[in-house]
Amino acid sequence: MARISSRIRVLLVVLAFSAGWVSRALFDTWPTTPRHGHSNRHHAARKQPAARSLSRGEQPNWLDWASYLTGTTDVDTASSNNYNTYNDHGQGSPVARSIISAVTGTGIQPRSEQEQYALQAAAHSQAGVNAAAYWRQLQEQHHLRPLIPPLPAQEFATQALRRHGREPGPVRVCLVTSAMGGPTPSGGVGTAFHALAMHLAEATSPSGEYLFAVSVVYAAHPWYGRGKEQEWVEHFAQHRIRFLPLTTSVRKFYGPSLVVRSYKVMELLRERESEFDVVTFHDHMGIGYFTTMLKRQGLAFQRLFLFGQGHGTIRWADHLNYRPPKDHNTLAYYHMEQKAMEWADARVYPSRYYLDWAQGPHSNFNFSHGYSFVVQNLLYPLPHDEQAVTVRHPRHFVFFGRLEVRKGLLVFLDALAHTTPQEVGHVSFLGPSVTINDKKSVQVIEERMAAIEWPTQHYTVRANLNSEEALKYIEDNNAVAVIPTLGDNSPYVVIELVAREIPLITTTAGGGAELLMVTPDTAPYIVEPNDAKGLAGAMQHAVKHGISNYRTAVPFSTTRSTYLSLVQAFAALRHTSAHASGISDQADPDDDAHHVQGEAENGNGDGDDDTWAGFARRDGPPKVLLGITSHDRPGDLERAVQSLINQEYASDSMTVMIVDDASTHPDMNATLDRIRAKLDDSGISHRIVTNMQHRFVAQTRNDIIAHGAITGKDFVCFLDDDDEAEPTMVQVYMKAALRTNADLVTDISDNFDTDEDGNTVFSHRSLSLGDGLSHNLLINNFGKANFCVRPGKAMSIGGHYDTMPYADSPYVDWSFLTRASLSGLRIELVPLPLYRYTKHSKGSIWYTRTGRVDQYNGHYKIIQDALAYVPPKMADLFMYCRYKLGQPYVPADGAL
Repeated sequence: MARISSRIRVLLVVLAFSAGWVSRALFDTWPTTPRHGHSNRHHAARKQPAARSLSRGEQPNWLDWASYLTGTTDVDTASSNNYNTYNDHGQGSPVARSIISAVTGTGIQPRSEQEQYALQAAAHSQAGVNAAAYWRQLQEQHHLRPLIPPLPAQEFATQALRRHGREPGPVRVCLVTSAMGGPTPSGGVGTAFHALAMHLAEATSPSGEYLFAVSVVYAAHPWYGRGKEQEWVEHFAQHRIRFLPLTTSVRKFYGPSLVVRSYKVMELLRERESEFDVVTFHDHMGIGYFTTMLKRQGLAFQRLFLFGQGHGTIRWADHLNYRPPKDHNTLAYYHMEQKAMEWADARVYPSRYYLDWAQGPHSNFNFSHGYSFVVQNLLYPLPHDEQAVTVRHPRHFVFFGRLEVRKGLLVFLDALAHTTPQEVGHVSFLGPSVTINDKKSVQVIEERMAAIEWPTQHYTVRANLNSEEALKYIEDNNAVAVIPTLGDNSPYVVIELVAREIPLITTTAGGGAELLMVTPDTAPYIVEPNDAKGLAGAMQHAVKHGISNYRTAVPFSTTRSTYLSLVQAFAALRHTSAHASGISDQADPDDDAHHVQGEAENGNGDGDDDTWAGFARRDGPPKVLLGITSHDRPGDLERAVQSLINQEYASDSMTVMIVDDASTHPDMNATLDRIRAKLDDSGISHRIVTNMQHRFVAQTRNDIIAHGAITGKDFVCFLDDDDEAEPTMVQVYMKAALRTNADLVTDISDNFDTDEDGNTVFSHRSLSLGDGLSHNLLINNFGKANFCVRPGKAMSIGGHYDTMPYADSPYVDWSFLTRASLSGLRIELVPLPLYRYTKHSKGSIWYTRTGRVDQYNGHYKIIQDALAYVPPKMADLFMYCRYKLGQPYVPADGAL
């Protein structure tokens, strides 16, 4: 219950933030509970000698301790006076910085909770306390999951290609992105994907053969910042890149906008699955969510390698901009972004900072599955590796970046208050304008500059320049770029400035400093974040002593070679059995034990030949009870049962149970007789129960669950009597359940209207999210009313809410799914339409129970389940927030 309680606590904070008045004290007093991922046996085994001593509970020295935590054996280098070079090459981590600074006296202070706790552990290690035990204590106390460090990308690729060989022809790579240089005028994601696509398309072997065939799925279609669709199709074709606007055969969807976009990506990739070897997507917006979900379930993409790129989640941007979630849909997007990266076969992050942040306390991603790498972003065209170093004495400083809080705009404005135009000269602001506290950032700049009496002739704001124009502006004015970021992933502006030999001032926050080769001459120009005086001092120091440009920490050509080799390695790995099962973990690519372990855990490697090989019974498909409750809808009931008879599933593994809930319709008895005869003919066992009194859906569903448990069924599956199952419904449910070890499986639906002539006409595809509890407590996007559940698990959580007056209220399935999630059941959403629903069917609770009393009771039973995990003192707060943010709102005067 502790784990579940923490999820409600987190939701309470989000709810209250959305209401606009919760205090930070909630964060300080309510720690979250850890979701422990399994340890990485291969990672631990490679650490020498720290891993062995820690696993035996022995006392390591501080060097071994730092080695174990940072994922590097080169700790002597870390403890030397060459700390800056070590860290800026991306070999350090936040944990390493604290430990190393504690011992070497570098004076670098811890900047995060993880660093502070690691510093305590290092101090205890030096004092003779068992550091391993103390670290475990800190993990429990502060709910930390150990960071899984990245694998060395080039070494990994070399090993994978040596073991598995290269593809016989060009590797077919598909880049899925919502931004692309060209159609999208600016932005880091668009720049990164454009550069990667161009380098892949141009790469050749020593004999001149092209190494890659490149496609780009443009997920922002039909939006184009510049040009039109056909223009970009033709433009990219000239560069050997196939440009595919995101279109699907189904045009109408129900669901949040980014849920729809991610789903359309999955549908397009399913239609073109045979055309690709490797597919990559960015983390932002959760664009790879449904694609990775379907592969994880063994239902598609088993021979594709899916890797995510870490460019910045919505959660990360919200956190660094001090911005609460925009609405309940934002909570869904947080969930999608996290799961898409966790389920990917591999992840490539452009900075160690962002990889560590993703696994830290603010996001807590679990990267125990798949491979993680840090490879810097590419520039196109590729700059020269050697940059000439020159010194300039500037009289012009340019704030360079989006005019927002995260980029350090307010810090820069505060820094100007600590200097004068006479000391630093002219200042400019270059970057797109955004909204800050309901004001355009240009207005914020003007007001703050007026407040410090900075003359208008000594500053310039240019919010309409593209990247190239802005860089030329800086060059033409012989200026210094200032990037006082509070947290950047791996900012393109930094590598663009380095490539053009433009000096810059930045902060230690984020991954920008990892891109730079730091020397004694340039070290003064990397300052602490949120330090306005320090930033002003760096500008004054540049004027007085001069400032030189940086060189890149990793040569541009090395980054390109590493990235291309990694993509080739991914293509080679897609043929391995462990990868095809979707269960690869972060191991050496030539580790046989890794592949054997994966096959043993998941049964058949490719998931195509022996569907039930991984099932514990070992005597055929799971035994399934298919339950339908019905009241006065004989025609609908007969069609629903026929759809179950048509299932492509072993008839001797299915039982159909029908509960006629005191129907009074004159045709019901004859319909039930016909149904009995059809089931007899099909060879499907069945049980038909007729209630003498009306007991409502929640109660009759509980009867079906109980019967499934008594008769030893593996799963109980529900179908409403006004729905028709697709022929593969049960088979797909069971395959997904067994592949993921789910307790409950649900799906999405195709919805139909009835026209004037009585014909059913497609209306839309109704999408769902899956088990994103924070979002689903406000609106039901768990899945649909038709789902399969292990009967023992269903009974353990009390089944459906079947006490009056709530048993007859709406949201029967929402209430049950919420209770299942709160209780820790493993819920799996199959993102495929497995049944057909005809809207506005007679007697539907959804359409008939619409009064305020019914609506209030429907929401109240969900709230009651959640309150079991909320501290009693916070119950009223939770109810208030839930009723304010959930729908519908019931007036305080009680008018019904």
